[in-house]
Amino acid sequence: MNKHRGLAEKAWSVFRHGVQSHSGQGCITALLSSLRCAGDAGTKKEYAVTSGALQLVQERLALGDVGEVGSPSVSVFDLLPLLRRLMCHGDQAIHEQVLGVMHRVLTDDLATLEVGRSASWPTCIDVVSLAHFTNDNSTAHTLLDSLTRHAEQLDNSDLRRLANLSARAHHPLTTAMTAALIIQFRLAIDKGIGEGEMPEEVYTLFQYQSSELQEQLVEAVDEKLVYPYSPDDATLRKFIRCFTDRIATEETTVEAAVAMTTALSTLTYAAIARSGDILDGPPKINNLIDAMARIANTAAAPSAKLRALQSLARLRAAIDGAIYMVADEAVGKLESAASKPDNVKAANLSLHTWLSYVLAVIEMNPQFPAEDDHCVRFVLSSFPDQLGNHTLFYRQEHTVKRCFTLVSARLNDGKAEHAAAYVKILTTLISYRAELDTPEHKQLIRALLKTAGSSDTVSIACIHALTICCYELPQTTSIFMDEILQKMHRMVTQRHLAIHVLEFLSGLSRLEALYKHSFRFEDFKRVFGVAFSYLDSLRNKASDGRTQLSDQASSSDSESQQTMS
Repeated sequence: MNKHRGLAEKAWSVFRHGVQSHSGQGCITALLSSLRCAGDAGTKKEYAVTSGALQLVQERLALGDVGEVGSPSVSVFDLLPLLRRLMCHGDQAIHEQVLGVMHRVLTDDLATLEVGRSASWPTCIDVVSLAHFTNDNSTAHTLLDSLTRHAEQLDNSDLRRLANLSARAHHPLTTAMTAALIIQFRLAIDKGIGEGEMPEEVYTLFQYQSSELQEQLVEAVDEKLVYPYSPDDATLRKFIRCFTDRIATEETTVEAAVAMTTALSTLTYAAIARSGDILDGPPKINNLIDAMARIANTAAAPSAKLRALQSLARLRAAIDGAIYMVADEAVGKLESAASKPDNVKAANLSLHTWLSYVLAVIEMNPQFPAEDDHCVRFVLSSFPDQLGNHTLFYRQEHTVKRCFTLVSARLNDGKAEHAAAYVKILTTLISYRAELDTPEHKQLIRALLKTAGSSDTVSIACIHALTICCYELPQTTSIFMDEILQKMHRMVTQRHLAIHVLEFLSGLSRLEALYKHSFRFEDFKRVFGVAFSYLDSLRNKASDGRTQLSDQASSSDSESQQTMS
């Protein structure tokens, strides 16, 4: 080692004399020429020449336009393309030396001054981008940080490249980088998106957006894709296709998938809110709704699926048929959005993809993996509210009947994992009595009777549903009154169900038409029998309580007597 160090010092002494002579600049030129002629450093001689030249540049020679007085310097403008070439062709050891030279370039004031004057920042980015950003390659990460510190000297094009490089290396993006990506996003939309393609910068933007720039991103989506629409809406369709394809791939990060889904959700919201101001509103809104449904089906990240489901669950229709979206608590800016009454009607919407997904969830299709369980729970809990919006389901009789068949089947098999949610859906379906036949009315009540008593939560939901049936389906309910009263008789003794059973009987007593002509003496006895069962259970509890207190008092007296004696 000492021998090699001594040899290096002698070599530098000889080269320094040459540099300080009248032919000094020629020595610098020869040095750069050796780097220019370097191949893959396959032989020991080639490796020694390349390595030695890089070591001289890194440790000994001045950089920049102006070196020390009387000492020629290495032109950074000439050096950087050679470093890029070595990063493309050299071996790992040479790469490490090149990165060492780049570190000196980016930390030397004269060198960075020449980089700026010669517009060589793109070449600097080229060199650093060829490095391997592994956890153990600290030099590459340090170089990227150094480039980021000079970001204010970069134009928008270089900022976008630096942003993509930072994203690849998992470095945070600066405000200037993100702003440059937003500009690129706007330009990409203005120029028209290629068939199935979008600039990589756009995906970086959605993947590494910062919270403080969320509003800028939403504004860009809103301005460039929502208002105004292109007449043939080709840009919108390409945008949707690009994003849905990316969201479906596992290579896309969870953050990116959620951000892209949120962008499409924002787009859907704004399209509905401005439906009266755009051309061909219904087809465009249908494209967006179908896209959100496809994301719910195909997104690789469950969080992106849930975000799409949250957007679709907000769809509603006013009494005049105009569609709107209810407020979204997950995105504070997205309040309730309504379309203009005379423009987009619920009857014009294509909800097939969305409703097919909902029906598959209700059927508990095996295609849903375990990690999607929270999506399943969300659909089952939110769908009853949407189903209760009758105008939205105008001309959807087939869907209503299919939904009824699936829910009834799930409850009748006695193995429904989400029984409470199914009962809530079935309760909502009571309001669609006109679309259901009498046999289906009977099937509905049978499902409620079979499910009641399985658990407190489910039983309470069933009791409330049967109360509604008394009002909405009086004739069918009267047929099952004997079975209903027997079920109530068994449930009234349960502490958490008693009050709900009594409320059911209280409601029943007000519906004279329900029992006036059909109730017999035995039926009235059953009603009062349920009430008496409740009173008996209360008396038994009170008696047990008094007995317990008496036993405690006797025990205390006995202990006192023993103490006195």
